[in-house]
This record gives sequence, structure tokens and C-alpha cells, in this order.
Amino acid sequence: MKQDSQITEIISTTFRELPNVLLESYLDFQEAIHQVSKTGEVLRSRPFRRHQLLEPPEPNRITKHYFAVRNEIVGHAIARYEDVKIDMNPDAISMRVEIHPNYRRQGIGTQLFTKLETYGRQLGRTKIKTWIAPINGPAGSAFATKYGFRKVMEEKESRLYHDKINWHYVNQIKQKYAETDHKYRYERIDRNEWADRILTNRQFAEEMADFYNEVGNLMPMEELETNNFVDTAEDLRRNAEFIKQSDSWKSQSYYAFNGDTIIGLSDSYYPNDPPVRDVSTGLTGVRKAYQRQGIASVLKVKILEYYLENFPEFEYIHTENAASNEGMLAINIGLGFVPHVSFESWQRT
Repeated sequence: MKQDSQITEIISTTFRELPNVLLESYLDFQEAIHQVSKTGEVLRSRPFRRHQLLEPPEPNRITKHYFAVRNEIVGHAIARYEDVKIDMNPDAISMRVEIHPNYRRQGIGTQLFTKLETYGRQLGRTKIKTWIAPINGPAGSAFATKYGFRKVMEEKESRLYHDKINWHYVNQIKQKYAETDHKYRYERIDRNEWADRILTNRQFAEEMADFYNEVGNLMPMEELETNNFVDTAEDLRRNAEFIKQSDSWKSQSYYAFNGDTIIGLSDSYYPNDPPVRDVSTGLTGVRKAYQRQGIASVLKVKILEYYLENFPEFEYIHTENAASNEGMLAINIGLGFVPHVSFESWQRT
């Protein structure tokens, strides 16, 4: 599309309140970004992406959007912060700016970032985090450096392609840790069942919150300046109520139990946009007292076997890990995961 010098209008609204013509323009914007910055990733269908944008907002996260408009959407900025009962990081906020490939280097990114910065300052949230994918070129890091950010963490995205699974390693895991199938109880729980349990079983909700608080705070954060987060059963119930209203994504998770105690978990999720071509993994973690027993490896194998049995057409499973998380990286490499791209967290106070 031909560039022009008309004035860029910056508007702040939600996707649900965006005029339909601009909502369709944003879907075009997504496709333009994907074409130059997200090659190799699956582009979800247009109906799926539209449906996802119009779903109710997440209850435990406050989100602010700014759109840059020149007859069409040419830029998008988003700020997020957690809205939890116990906020251990009241000064923290995450920000991200994306510009249409045809409108870059015209000052639009600066306009949008200024809006985000002002918004964060008004909230008293001055510890800013953003994400950059180096594979997209040096512009992102140059922009972050210009505004005083510094790189604080690197995350590696790896992919396990269907035809590259290391079956020798998988069978080793199954044989080596077969005894844990008798020592501990493994259970698969999908997204809706999890929400039902959280809403109807207070003991499960309290146990789930306790597990997240221990395991979530064991994850390496490198130089990222953050305090321990605290999930409460109330936070989880709010999230469960949202899940009951949302159907864009599906998930399958495997849990390891010792009695009623959750000792390990491996999350996975995929879009409700068939056919299932790619699967994402979320948190995989084990309580400290139960580590080094192979539980994480067993959970990973169980997730893999589930998709092989139920969605044999999938192309790959992808996962993200901190570059310093050597234990989880070793398991992934053993299974056959190969590096795909790195993401960097940058922070400014």
C-alpha cells in the first residue's frame, strides 16, 4: 500500500468497541505483520482471530490498547498489568508496540510508546517490560535502547516436529521412570474440567494456588527485576469463570499427584481452529521436594503421547524456556526439540 503523509490519529478503545471497519483493518494488520515478522508460524484463520478478539477480557489482567489510524490501522500498542488480589509487583507493567511494515520509520512507534508511557506513569507503574524477537532485525533493540531499556532475559522457543521425535529417548524415559506411575498418580485434566474443579472444589483451588506459587517462583528470571508472584484461590476462580465463557483455545494438562497434593504439572494448549497444526506448551514444573525423580520428563512424554493419539496430523509442538533453564532445555533436546527462535525481555525503570 502506498505511504502518505496524512496525520496519524491515535485512538484508545477495546477490540469489542472498535468499529467493524477498523476491526477488519486490524485483521489485515495482523496478516501484514505475520508476513514479515512471523514467518514459519501458523497464521490462524480470519474467523478464529476475529472471534478471539471479541471474547470477554481476561479477569486477572488489565489491558490498555492504542491504535494508530490513517484510514486503516497502521500501528498497535498494548499495555498490560496483573489485577490480582495480592499484587507483589505494583510498579510493573508490560508494553508492546507493532507497526505496519509499510509505515515504519515514520515516528508512529514513538507516538504510540509515548501514550503507553504516560498511561503507565499515571498508574504509578514505572517498571516497564517489553519483548523483542532478534530474528526480526535490529530495529526493536535499537528502539528499546533509545528509550533506556536494557536486555534482562533471553527465552528460547524450540519446536518438536512430528517426524523428528527421538523415540529412543521417549522409550528410555518410559522405562527409566516406570516406577513413578505406581508411586504417584498421573491425571489428564482439560481446560473446562479444570475450571469446574476450581469453581466447585475449594480444596483443589487452594492446592492449585499453592502449587503455582511454589513452582512459578522457581522459574529462572535471570536479570528480570520482579518480585515473587502470589496466586490466590480467588484469582483462580476469576480465571475459571472466564474460561467458562471462552472457547477460542483448548488445553490438555497432565498432573502428578501424591495423594491430594499436586507435585507436578505440564500444560499444553491449541487453538479451536481445526485442523490442529501446532500445539503450544505452557508451564512444566515440579515441586522442589519432588525434583530429580523424572516427573517432568514423564509429564512431557504423556503430553506428547496424547497428541500423537488424538491429533496425529499435528506438525509440531513448540515450547519456550529461559536460556538459563538448563534442566528443562535438556529434556526438550532429548525429546527432539530443535531451536527455532529466541525472544528477549527488555526492562526499564
